[in-house]
This record gives sequence, C-alpha cells and structure tokens, in this order.
Amino acid sequence: MSATKPAIVIVHGAYHRPAHFDGLAHLIREQGYKVEVPVLPSVGAAKDPGDALSKDAEVIAQTILSLAADGKDVVVFMHSYGGIAGGEGVAMFCQEDAILSPSGHGQGRVVGLVFLNAYVLHKGDSFISEHTPEKDPKASTFPTSISDNGMVTFGDPRAWYYSFTSPEKADAAAVMLEPMAVSAFTEPTRYGGVEWAQYAIPVHYIGCRRDETLPLHMQEDFVARMEKAGVDVTSTWLDQDHSPFLVAPERIAGLILDAA
Repeated sequence: MSATKPAIVIVHGAYHRPAHFDGLAHLIREQGYKVEVPVLPSVGAAKDPGDALSKDAEVIAQTILSLAADGKDVVVFMHSYGGIAGGEGVAMFCQEDAILSPSGHGQGRVVGLVFLNAYVLHKGDSFISEHTPEKDPKASTFPTSISDNGMVTFGDPRAWYYSFTSPEKADAAAVMLEPMAVSAFTEPTRYGGVEWAQYAIPVHYIGCRRDETLPLHMQEDFVARMEKAGVDVTSTWLDQDHSPFLVAPERIAGLILDAA
C-alpha cells in the first residue's frame, strides 16, 4: 500500500442511488479520504439493456482504474447487490490491470474489499439463481413488479430494507429508490464473486442479523465460500437491518476505515 490514504469506492445496492450514501461518504471524507460513489446505470434506466450487470461492472472497473491511474490504492465497499456488480468490477480491473501494468510500478491497487449484507456469487451464478426456494423461502414473496420495458420496482422497502430504521429516515430513503433493470438480477456473472481471490485482497464482511432481505444463513455461506477459496476474511455481525449505513453510519464508516 502507498504511504498516502487509499481512495474509497462505494458501490450502492439495487434500486438505490449514491445519495443514499451521502451521510456515510461525508463521514469518510471528513477523515481525509477521497470517496467515489459511481452511479450504477442499471438503476433508473429507460429500459433494460439486457446486460445490466455487465454495464454496472464496467462502471465500477473504470472508476477503480481512474483512481489507480493516479497512483491511488483503492478500498471497495459494496452493499447488497453491489457485491455482485462490485465483485465483477474488481475482478475485471484486476485482470486488465495485470496486463496493463504487470510490474505494479506507478499504479494503484485494490487493497481491501468491504461487503455489507452483500452477495458473493460463484462464477456463472446470478442474483436470481442464488434466491432459490431451498436457500431463501421468502424470495417468492419479494414485493416486486416488472414493467413492459424490463424495469423492476420494489414495492415495500420499509419492511424489507429499513425494518429497524427510524420512520423518518426510512421514508426519506424509500422515496429516493428507483426501478432496476431486470437483467441485473438474471445475467450470470462472468468472473464470479471470488475471481479476485488470486490477488490476495483482504476482505471484511459486515453482516446483519436482522436483515429481512438477505437471510443471515446466506450471508454466513458467502463468508464460508470466500474462506474456502483462500480469501483472508474478517467478519463483523451487527444487530441491524439491511441498511445500517442509515442508522449507524459512524459504525459502518469505522469498519471501512479499519480496512483502509
């Protein structure tokens, strides 16, 4: 790692926008870190492009590449679906970076990954293939609807995303949500969630026991599959809902900065 502070890239989850992470980003910037929160093009699109996951991953990879080209090391923080798109983007960057700068001189690196209630998929899997009835019986009750242009709307975010968030913060967050391209959920991963394991990047997984969207046993399975792949994983388990960056931003910021 370089002597200077690494940059922090925040990857937002499904239906969310960078504005949902304004409070968290502000706390990290106050500590002297550069923070980038790229907009995932799958959210709020006019219609589903058919390869929304790939497009999201490309945006993340390019964000990392831009910072690395300036000599900045990078810590990537990923929430929920952001773990899928972020994992793809990190793997994409690492592969291209190894080709572009094999010596590693004058080029920043990804030096840490932080997952928050986030998905870590096997190669060729997708969000929808992860939420099978066997793994997640509640998945069939997700309150979603799909428009004619292939955009998914989530119908009850307060109960699923913000169940232990104050009504005021939950309402403010819910009103900012936007539809999501369905192919973000159905497109298989090209690299898989642990393709970056070969680069020995340390990982911190933050899981929440009261998450109504991503069951605790699935989060524990994600940690186990990373460990099986040889990843150095530190895990922290909180009594929070799916979106603790809203109710406990100081705690989440502290865990991110520990990784930095």
